[in-house]
Order: sequence, then structure tokens, then C-alpha cells
Amino acid sequence: MASLQELLRATQFMNEDKKLLITRVYSFSEEAHKNRKRHSESSRFDHSSETAKILAELGMARRTISAGLLHSIFEDTTVTPDEIDREFGKEIGFLVKAITEVVCFA
Repeated sequence: MASLQELLRATQFMNEDKKLLITRVYSFSEEAHKNRKRHSESSRFDHSSETAKILAELGMARRTISAGLLHSIFEDTTVTPDEIDREFGKEIGFLVKAITEVVCFA
């Protein structure tokens, strides 16, 4: 699992306002995935945090990194698309919904 500190280190060139969004999304996703395990017994959040870390290392924007943290939230938790729109805005909500559609209907 990528810790929040590792993720923020990978975003070292972002200003603090942009890092604040990533911090909020990280906490939200971590809490939503709490006690949710994969067949391997690892946390479902581990995959999301590692995805976000890779996106950060590739230099992606904060909203893309945030979508990486949330990319499996609809399949793995009871969080709804409307909740994501309210919490983080429609752009991030759109990205997460689009990722979900690609994964679920591929």
C-alpha cells in the first residue's frame, strides 16, 4: 500500500492546495474501503493507493490522481456517484464513473 506520505512525495511539484485535494480523497477512499479485503486478504484500498502513486509518479494532474484513488469505489463500497460529485466535484465524479464503465463493460 502506498502511504499518504509516499503519494505526496510523488507529487512534490504540486502546490499545497493541490495536495490538499489528494489528501482529502485519500482519507475518504481509505475510510470507505475500511475492512474490505481482496481474496488475497490484502486491503482493497491497497490497490487504489498504489494506482494513485503510479499516476503521481507519471506526473498526472491532481484530479487524475484523485480518480485513481477512487477508481474502484463503486464496485467495492456503498459510496454512490452522487456522493463523489458532492464531495469532490463533477469533474472527478465524471472520471471515476468513466473508469468504472470501462472496467465493468470491457
